Order: sequence, then structure tokens, then C-alpha cells
Amino acid sequence: MVIDFVYNKRVVMTIGLNTWGLVLYNTLEALLFPLELLIMGEFKKIKHGISDESDWHSFAVVLPVGLSCWFGLAISFFGFSRRRAISATGYTVPGVVSKLLTVVINLVIWDKHSTFIYIYIYI
Repeated sequence: MVIDFVYNKRVVMTIGLNTWGLVLYNTLEALLFPLELLIMGEFKKIKHGISDESDWHSFAVVLPVGLSCWFGLAISFFGFSRRRAISATGYTVPGVVSKLLTVVINLVIWDKHSTFIYIYIYI
């Protein structure tokens, strides 16, 4: 994770894109996710889990998805802005600490979680 953060800091500083350019590039990469679903055969599982009577265009579906998209865009913008503005260490330390705290809190709160080997690899 530390190597990833330091490398990303170098890329952000040398690639020549402004903050919005980095955000849009990051978002375009995320649009490849449906292609990954198709390659891995996950569309069959998704289709199996969705009932025919679900209303995809209802306000109860569109609002949370839309808000999620806006929050993701904001997180990406502020993350790239912060990464550009401060040192790699200043960006890495809070990221690593928050990830460790999130894992510890999840282990304490929930009774169903991953094995310790997976958690060790994930961190």
C-alpha cells in the first residue's frame, strides 16, 4: 500500500493532467468494470439474482445510485487534490492508518468477516 501511494504521487506529479483530468481518467478506467463482469461471467449471476418485477427506473433506485456517483466523483477530486498538494508521506500515513482502523472496527463490530489470512493480505 505504501509503495502504491508513493508511486501514485509520482504519477500525479509527472503525468501533466490537472486535477479534473485525473478524475475523468480515473472514472473512464472504472467504466471498464462491466467488461470485466462480462469476461468473468458475473452477468449471469447478477441476472439470476434480479427479479423481473424490480423497477430500475424508480426514484428509490435512481436516487441512491446517483448520490453514489456524485460522492465517488467528489472523493476522487479531493483525493487527487490532496495527493497533488501534500507530500507522499503526508498522504500515505493517514491512508494506511484509516485502512487499519476500518479493518479493526469491522472485526470488532461484525461477527461474519474474512479469515485472518485474507485480512493480512488485504492490508
